[in-house]
Amino acid sequence: MNFSRISKKNKITITVIGLLSALMSIFFSSIVEFLLDFAHTYLNPYNATYTKGHEMTIQISVGLLILLGILICCSLLFKWHSRIYNLLNRLFQFNDLKNLIFSDPLTTKSHLSKNVFVISVFIALVLHIKQLLIGDIHSGTMDEHILEYLSSILLIIAAVILIVSIVYLKNINIEAAHKKIISRILIPFSLLLVLVFLEEISWGQQFLKWESPDMFIDTNFQNETNLHNFINPFLRFLYPMIGIGLFIILFLLWFYYKGDKPFWLKLLTPHPSLSYMAFFMACTSYAGISEIFELLLYPFILLYSIRILMCLKYPNSVQLKPKY
Repeated sequence: MNFSRISKKNKITITVIGLLSALMSIFFSSIVEFLLDFAHTYLNPYNATYTKGHEMTIQISVGLLILLGILICCSLLFKWHSRIYNLLNRLFQFNDLKNLIFSDPLTTKSHLSKNVFVISVFIALVLHIKQLLIGDIHSGTMDEHILEYLSSILLIIAAVILIVSIVYLKNINIEAAHKKIISRILIPFSLLLVLVFLEEISWGQQFLKWESPDMFIDTNFQNETNLHNFINPFLRFLYPMIGIGLFIILFLLWFYYKGDKPFWLKLLTPHPSLSYMAFFMACTSYAGISEIFELLLYPFILLYSIRILMCLKYPNSVQLKPKY
């Protein structure tokens, strides 16, 4: 191996990562103890007792980081990354996949898909790191109520965006039949988002100060005047149906749909830039009732609605067909 052929940037990267991996190996026990104390002090709001299982999890995580550092150094030294990329590119056609995710033929906003992808990946990673470190926020706590309010606000914002999108739809030069299909889907969907928002914040009790009738107290799982808590026992089945079912349908539409899609289907199908978040949603929905699924679903809907608005406000005229 000729080290002179390695770029200066890669040499610096190899040196830094190599030193960090070596130091982590030398001070492995001290690092694990520090992380365990840090997690117990700052990431443990319910003062749960940490067990050997938690210590083993941190040990495995630190060990994987060391292994990752070694692999990165070896990859840069022996140019494994180039060989692996070329192999995967031949197998999966990465360039075509990149164009699919980072470009949207329906709008002139060329950076929209890339921004949506970055935001969706960031949200998914942050929520999963939070889930690994803290877990679900306990039901009925103040933190849970604040989180419900903040996340449900995204639904009402998405509903407003979709209504505005319908206004812009009137100016789009497409077939009248396509406009009718889009309107008939977006209007009920917007109303559904408003309903879910009101249900999430228990609007009857919070704003109108309704007293819960005996029927609601006896039947409702949170003693609130809303409807969605009646179906709590079915959420363990409903969440996987939505999460996994949505991902399967989108996967088929993205990669296996043959023929030219009509404009309304191109517009209403979530863009592949949301594929990463859709995959995470499918994974989190597998357990049934999960707070993180809702925290992923609501930003997904907001990003979906923003993309529809951008496509109708800044349409790509090449993709439009004359109206009749």
